[in-house]
Amino acid sequence: MNDLCLFPQFTNISAKNRTKHGKYIHCFRNVSLPLGTFLVLVTKTLHLSPIIIVYFHNILIRQSFMKDNLVMKTVAIAIVYFLLRFTGGSFGQIILYPITLLVTFLHEFGHAIGAALTGGSIKGMQINTDGSGMTTTLGGNQAITLLGGYIGSALFGNLLFYIGAKLEKYHRVTLVFLGGLMVFASIFWYDSWLSTLILIIYGVLLYIIARHAEWVSWALMFFGIASTLYIIQDFNFGPASDLMQFESTVGIFPAIIWKYIWLAAVIAMFYFNIRLILGRKPLKSLKW
Repeated sequence: MNDLCLFPQFTNISAKNRTKHGKYIHCFRNVSLPLGTFLVLVTKTLHLSPIIIVYFHNILIRQSFMKDNLVMKTVAIAIVYFLLRFTGGSFGQIILYPITLLVTFLHEFGHAIGAALTGGSIKGMQINTDGSGMTTTLGGNQAITLLGGYIGSALFGNLLFYIGAKLEKYHRVTLVFLGGLMVFASIFWYDSWLSTLILIIYGVLLYIIARHAEWVSWALMFFGIASTLYIIQDFNFGPASDLMQFESTVGIFPAIIWKYIWLAAVIAMFYFNIRLILGRKPLKSLKW
């Protein structure tokens, strides 16, 4: 951890303001280099005031403050996600690209697990650079296999969120395990060399983060929250093909009704996970 000076160019700030805000304007105290670099990029790309970013760091990101304040930590991650998603432009898309690939992997892995748990086998898994994917299965219960994609990916995302927030001793092993699943899928469920390359690189990066990063808790919570929010936002497009197949397999309701049933299930899952993480009455902890 270092004292990282990010804004030495603000020499036109008055002496009074430098005295008032001095250590905040010129330096982040005890900040890791990757986090400091990220804050610089956010500041320059979104054209935000440096003082706002420094204030955000000292209030929301400093681990000593956030250790016992999961409400603020969760809100901070959600704010960062929505800023990147809706105001970040091409920069936001680049930063969230790993989330897109993670959601795709969790979706396809959910299909694979659904098939395996009901007696089927997995013939191949493909993850594409544009964030699309496909899993080829044989046998098993088709309804459960289809549900495993949208509902399963939300379940996995919530699990990452929970582990990141509550189970500190499992932080690093969870990232290693997730990376291992990606490498496993790339080899044993091989579909194309590009898909295999994507999953292996992603898995290796997760291993490196788990071994060397000091912000593993933040990474897990961000992966969990961002992927769940992404799944909720993407409900009009992401599960479209699954819904059509689910309608023809299960029937009862048309695909559009199933879409909203699935969405309600994912939102409910996320809500009760937040209650579980933050306490039985988490909303009372938010004082606006």
